[in-house]
Formats: sequence, structure tokens, C-alpha cells
Amino acid sequence: MLTTINPVTLPLQGFAELCAASQSEGFAMLRRLEQHWQDGSNLFDKTGEILLAAWVEGELAGIGGLNQCPFDTHPKAARLRHLYVSPAFRRQKVGLRLVSTLETHARLAGFHHLNTHAPETAFDFYQSLGFLPVYGQERLTHQKYLAPATLNNWQQ
Repeated sequence: MLTTINPVTLPLQGFAELCAASQSEGFAMLRRLEQHWQDGSNLFDKTGEILLAAWVEGELAGIGGLNQCPFDTHPKAARLRHLYVSPAFRRQKVGLRLVSTLETHARLAGFHHLNTHAPETAFDFYQSLGFLPVYGQERLTHQKYLAPATLNNWQQ
């Protein structure tokens, strides 16, 4: 299974089907992603922000983004946004690859930590990736501190 992850903009081939799948599960994150993109309120265009899509054998398998976090007072807080993987591609490491790519991007962009506001059904997934539960915050459920980006010895 060949998975590729690339920066994207909307509209995006296969997004309508992915959005419909998310809504059938009771999730509104992709509908909000599309609305915010169309009204210009979130284009993932601020410093350090990015929107990524995961493709498996040419089919849109998942999407997720990284924004500056408006719900955290730390100036270098990032927020994972609109992460969704199609049910057909779950348990195939698509979500892991998306989050890992977003983490790497966040680290290289100089973010200190990642926040997310995940549905309860995703708590185990995020915790398996090293995110810790956040209590007492209305808009945050999990957080992960990032080690500063460094060059590997072979890159120096």
C-alpha cells in the first residue's frame, strides 16, 4: 500500500466523498473545514500552518491540518485540525503518517507543542501517539510537547 502525503488546497478531488463519509459518522470537521476555506477564515496560510492530504493508490484516504492555536496562551502552540481518515483506510497507518508529518512540520516551523480537540472515539489514537489528556479546557482534549528540531549527523 503506497501512501503519499502532500500539502493541498481546496477544492480537492475526492473531498466531497470524504466529507460525506465523515458526516455519516456524525463528524462535522470536514464540513467546517470546507466552510472556513470558502469564507476565507481558515486557509492554513499563517506562519507555520499547513493542510495535508493522504493518498493511497491515488485515492484520497485522509486529511488533516495544522494551525496556530488560538486557545493557548503560549505563542508557539499549534493545533491539529480537521484530522479525518476514511473508514476504508483506518488501521493501515494513514492517520499515523498524517500526524507524524504534521508533527515534523510543526517542529521545523518552531512550534513548542501540539494541541487537539478530539472526539472521544479518537482519544486512544492520540494517546497511542504520545499525546497527553488535557483536563479543564473547553477547546483542548490532548497535548503533545515537541522536541526542538535538530539536524541529524548525516545532514551536518
